[in-house]
Amino acid sequence: MQRIEELYQKFLDDTIPDTERQELFQLLRDADNPSLEVLANTYLKKDVPSDLAYLQEDTDRVLAHIKPLIGTPEAIADNKGPSRGITRLIRWAGVAAAVLLFGIIIHQLYQFNRSPSPDADMAYAEDVAPGGNKATLKLSDGTTYQLAEDKEELQANKSFYTYEDGKQLGAASSTVTSATLVIPRGGQYRIVLPDGSRVVLNASSSLTYPIHFEGSTRSVQLEGEAYFEVAKDRTKPFIVKSHRQEITVTGTEFNINSYNDESSAMTTLIEGQVRIKDLNGGNSAVLSPGQQAVSGTKGFTVQTVNPDSFIAWKDNYFVFDGLPLATIFRQLERWYDIEVDYSQIPNETFSARIRRDKNISVVLHAIAKTSGIDFYIKERRIMVKQ
Repeated sequence: MQRIEELYQKFLDDTIPDTERQELFQLLRDADNPSLEVLANTYLKKDVPSDLAYLQEDTDRVLAHIKPLIGTPEAIADNKGPSRGITRLIRWAGVAAAVLLFGIIIHQLYQFNRSPSPDADMAYAEDVAPGGNKATLKLSDGTTYQLAEDKEELQANKSFYTYEDGKQLGAASSTVTSATLVIPRGGQYRIVLPDGSRVVLNASSSLTYPIHFEGSTRSVQLEGEAYFEVAKDRTKPFIVKSHRQEITVTGTEFNINSYNDESSAMTTLIEGQVRIKDLNGGNSAVLSPGQQAVSGTKGFTVQTVNPDSFIAWKDNYFVFDGLPLATIFRQLERWYDIEVDYSQIPNETFSARIRRDKNISVVLHAIAKTSGIDFYIKERRIMVKQ
């Protein structure tokens, strides 16, 4: 399979990461690329489904989105029907735009309506549903609250707690000094802290914070992964402590990934400015937006990254950009609350963009198609099929 076909198939499956998406667009820009003819013959000769009545309403919108990416010619003239619209699209917009637009249409219609093969049915007979809103609030006096799964955000208003809809959860006694929001495997939750800062916690994470931010700083303790939108207060810096890093800000947005079972901790800055201190080696750095500080077994480094790849989880996406399969499966373990047999997981990398609200079989199928490795599920355990 030629490279353009491989990338285009990932595009159809909605598993293409940003880096490979840009590579596909670059190949489609090249009008002299002989692979375009192969791609067109493969995909555009398929019958157009009869239920494309909505196509005419969406054609201009979709093409307008594609044009700046692949440099297509003028938009299509007025069309009278779905099949005729496709024909004129090919004639007026060129092969590259036609291939890409046709893929979008087919993808929208059939992405999740395709019948899996009998082998896939057998391998994923014990499919696992995705995680959801699950969390426990533990107060320093021993009081524990199990948070509602039909809510997604807890608001900590100093002495009492409410959900995003105003429904009250409970109150903290005068003896309570701190609280810990615990997210189990297969869970996620949002919290608004007493100072107005917002935090999104990923699966298998916890955040400990004081009931009242007293003194000259606002200090919290994180285990796992969280996305912070810190309320601005230049007189009282906001400090996040993890097992490898200490982050100091006055008001900004950033993501921290600091799981104990990972070899490194990463802080990725989205907006504003943060100061990172490496708690192992004592090094420090000030980050600008788009930079990431990594503390791990190989020391302390600062690098420029695409932040979207590291915060996609909070928007319900997995983004794997050349990640080792072992790292990917650790993410799946946390989100799906499963176990993985790592003894047969090869030392390979994988790239994809997949929604987190799909059953784990969708993720496994995407990995299998790219890597050629088949998996099966048994009693919430993922194993490689021999």
